[in-house]
Amino acid sequence: MSKKPSKTDPRVMRTRQLLRDALIALIHEKGFDAVKTQDITARATLNRATFYLHYRDKNDLLIKSLHEVLEELDGAVNVPRIRNNRLSADAIIKPLVTIFEHFAQHAEFYRVMLCEAGVPSILDELQQYIETVALQWITELQPHSDLRIVDPNMVIRFASTAYIGVVKWWLENDFPHSTEQITEQFLWLISLGIFRSIGLEVPSSVGK
Repeated sequence: MSKKPSKTDPRVMRTRQLLRDALIALIHEKGFDAVKTQDITARATLNRATFYLHYRDKNDLLIKSLHEVLEELDGAVNVPRIRNNRLSADAIIKPLVTIFEHFAQHAEFYRVMLCEAGVPSILDELQQYIETVALQWITELQPHSDLRIVDPNMVIRFASTAYIGVVKWWLENDFPHSTEQITEQFLWLISLGIFRSIGLEVPSSVGK
């Protein structure tokens, strides 16, 4: 009896890429709700039996495609580390640049997923991933919970929502800034806060 091909089998990877590309193109053309399984297989030039070997339906294809792309990102990003009790700018900038480069590399995929798919679960899945990463970063960068001024759960939700919003804006506007520039500006936002980022002083009563 022959073994079932693993998901890392080149044939499997190629098939899934064809189905993913077909889905993205069709969502772009007519919206997610109007896409049918036979549309996907016809565009990918594959039969329906092959589709169902990998996915239950178009929703399963959508979510698993996101997971596969995020797994690629996860393997490329390292959590910033504190060295000699100090956090260097480089330790933050490098992983952020890597993340923005990932979104740029898969621009068409994320542009459709975030801006055109119209599927709330996609945004939820991405936000959950970003929040998991943010929690890892916070735990590493500030392990002393008694020194945290703001509820870390609020920080995580704020950071993840802000990051996804910035990425959507960047994609929708066809990359008005390079990956290095968008990283620098996002770092200013999270380091200086909104008031200082737009040239205002922080109100004197804040933090008292």
